[in-house]
Amino acid sequence: MSIVISWIKAVILHADVITIIMDSLRQLEPEYYKLDAVSIMPNHIHLLFQQNVELKIIMQKIKGTTARLVNKHLLKQGSLWERGYFDNAIRDERHFRLVYDYIKNNAVKANLHNAQQRFYGIYD
Repeated sequence: MSIVISWIKAVILHADVITIIMDSLRQLEPEYYKLDAVSIMPNHIHLLFQQNVELKIIMQKIKGTTARLVNKHLLKQGSLWERGYFDNAIRDERHFRLVYDYIKNNAVKANLHNAQQRFYGIYD
């Protein structure tokens, strides 16, 4: 199981862009991963998932698909995501719960007005 954090380049993530990204992430199941939680923040995204393929392949698919869809929607070109990402393996059930709760509450703690739209979790 992995948690991944990836940074978004300067783009305004309004409601329809958040929906595009969230729908895209959900559509990659179950081929690439089992998605446990996601939080889409203004400049980064948190993902908690169980991998079905190599992490590098998952990230290429996520970044490529979402960039293409968001750019099409915004009538833009170019990269949406920063090159790198941070990943961390989940060690045990306690660690999973801590990470899940952090992702769940991330947008709420940041006082984002559309916090519910920015989060998906298998337990909520």
